[in-house]
Amino acid sequence: MVQQAQQWILPASINVNMKDGSEEQVLDSLIELAEKTHAVTDRKQLWADVREREVTASTAIDEEIILPHAKSEGVSSFCAAIGIARHKKIYLLTAWKETTHQELKKIAALIEIFKEQENKRVALNAQDSMEVFELLQKKLKKYGIAI
Repeated sequence: MVQQAQQWILPASINVNMKDGSEEQVLDSLIELAEKTHAVTDRKQLWADVREREVTASTAIDEEIILPHAKSEGVSSFCAAIGIARHKKIYLLTAWKETTHQELKKIAALIEIFKEQENKRVALNAQDSMEVFELLQKKLKKYGIAI
């Protein structure tokens, strides 16, 4: 029997009405979303790894896109979570266990997708997580990436 690959982002790992707050509160919310992908195996380890990465250098792409990310033993595979706060900021958490070309390609594609003004506008104005999920499904195909 062939086992189906687990999805690295799900509609359940996207929140278009995330509450903004301190860095710690935002990170907690994003990790809670990432847990819905079932790739998070150690929440505390993931939190520590992402926090350490945040201290090292800013992960802001621009004023509207923030990309907390880290290689972490707290996940079993690549996963992502998206939180949109007050229709003004897109928080995009990514975590992976092993750095491979495929993981880097996913991160780069997500950044490029959300840097495009039209995609950013759609995400910031989304009424539900399915709108963002469907946008990603469609746009990631351009990069040869499946969710």
